[in-house]
Amino acid sequence: MRWRGLTVWIIVFSLVVVFSYRQTQDLVEQNKERISDIQLSRIESCKANYNGIYTVAVSLYPPAPVRSIAQAESLSRLNETVAKLKLKCKKQVRTP
Repeated sequence: MRWRGLTVWIIVFSLVVVFSYRQTQDLVEQNKERISDIQLSRIESCKANYNGIYTVAVSLYPPAPVRSIAQAESLSRLNETVAKLKLKCKKQVRTP
């Protein structure tokens, strides 16, 4: 009689452990997806910020036909700098 009771408790305990493990694995997968979404969002936000800065800076320059050579060179450097900074946006997140 004792062995039956012990066997039943062992089976119940084993089922609880297996069920808990599966739930934990599901939560781990959901968290990985959330983290991935957040990292993609951070990259897109970073790029959008640099695009916004570029848009505001370009609006401060006169139109293309009226720009001086120095202004055109400065705008070209700004364009290159923003492009480089946008490439660095990926470095702010860690990929597994």
